[in-house]
Amino acid sequence: MVGLIGGAVTLVAGESAFANSRSTIIRTMTAATFAMPAAVAGYHLLLGLTALGMPSDTWRQLLAITGSVVVGSTAWARLMRSDRETQRSTSVAASGSGPTAPG
Repeated sequence: MVGLIGGAVTLVAGESAFANSRSTIIRTMTAATFAMPAAVAGYHLLLGLTALGMPSDTWRQLLAITGSVVVGSTAWARLMRSDRETQRSTSVAASGSGPTAPG
């Protein structure tokens, strides 16, 4: 229960820091803070799953590293996509030229 609450607080704090900062460096550091643990989790997930049916240690490591890259890249891409959407909506709001209603 404590881990769930701690995870929720961390998620809210990270999302808030990411949404409220305009600095590219702070956004990159925040994205890395979330993407790195995701990559480690992807590595250990695939390492554990391949241990169930693959005797070769070399292939297990290669698949685990591939899983790490895929999961970490996905987390990074999702955060950077939300960064571009935030910047786009901020620039549209600042310019005052949003979509207009027909009529």
